[in-house]
Amino acid sequence: MTHIKRTATIATALIALSLPLITTTNAHADALEATQATQVTLKQVPTIADTAHLDAQLSTWSVSNGTLHIGLTKLDPVTQAAFTAVSGVRTDFHQEEQYVSAVKVTQLNRLRTASSSPYAFKATPPDMPSNSQTADAPWAHPVLAGGMRITSIQNGGSTIVQCTSSKAWVYNSGTRFIALAGHCGPNGTTWNQTYWDTIQGAVGPNPLAAGTESNRRWANNDVDFAATSGSSSNISTEILETQPATGASSGVQYHSSTGAARVPVGGNVCTDGSFTGWNCEGVIQVNDLCANVVEGTETVHVCGLDKATSASSVIVQAGDSGGPVVTPVTVCGAPSDYYVATVGIISARNDAGKTVLFTDALEVGSRFGWQPYVAATLQ
Repeated sequence: MTHIKRTATIATALIALSLPLITTTNAHADALEATQATQVTLKQVPTIADTAHLDAQLSTWSVSNGTLHIGLTKLDPVTQAAFTAVSGVRTDFHQEEQYVSAVKVTQLNRLRTASSSPYAFKATPPDMPSNSQTADAPWAHPVLAGGMRITSIQNGGSTIVQCTSSKAWVYNSGTRFIALAGHCGPNGTTWNQTYWDTIQGAVGPNPLAAGTESNRRWANNDVDFAATSGSSSNISTEILETQPATGASSGVQYHSSTGAARVPVGGNVCTDGSFTGWNCEGVIQVNDLCANVVEGTETVHVCGLDKATSASSVIVQAGDSGGPVVTPVTVCGAPSDYYVATVGIISARNDAGKTVLFTDALEVGSRFGWQPYVAATLQ
């Protein structure tokens, strides 16, 4: 009886909020599979979850084949039943952990004089080097490519933020820009292609200007995406594979992009974060996902995501945010692994680093018209 009263209260609250209740008619179940109806339904989920007292446990939500799939950090039959009764949609609940953004933030303590480099600070506490830290020094390239580490000083000089450049994208006007994750920083943030030297407590030498952040997308029901305004002359159209490649004397390998693509469930993707490096063991589990992503003290309902997991390898860690997610494609006359299609941009991770959520490249294109830049040889 208590459950019935709680359900009635939830329904009343939703009516007061002027949220349309989702019916279970066959026509609506079919409509759930249409892109527009799916987006509307997914936008309603956090509010329904809040009213059903599931908001604290809500991790992910998506729709497939007329079923709403809800990932919860903790399963509770009573509140799950209340959610289903209110939504009226066939719902599958499963347990899923919370996701956090893949940014790397180091708290700084100003121990240098004002005349020192603006990046010359000591890290407090010590910022332990990652497994790929030894690859930092060769990354002082004269151009900005996908997969490179980018840094900025934020919060009035109290923190250094490290993320990864995605690759060259292009506006409708034809102007190129380097894409990154929107949660990495606010509009107006100045980015440099460099790294944080954990021994010296300062960034590496000769940082390359990566531009000023603009067109940031980081809000509830939005994608996780941003751009940097840089000179087209120093923006490469290629993606840097940040691990030694067989036969490459320089220890790096470049890939050119053929444009955007979506990899279906069960397909493999390659992630290229500047801390984790190049890894092609991710397998797509869900397309078109929304998730509660924790960034610092805030939690944002991010949509337009795809989810990939690896059974054995770490494919994402802090500092990989913004890194490109790609899939190899075959182009006649080219090496089998040279060309890749841009699938998305790294957004969030689980604690173990074996699950990555990334902003879907085609979703960005459909919403804003912005596209991954296509290699000149393919235009």
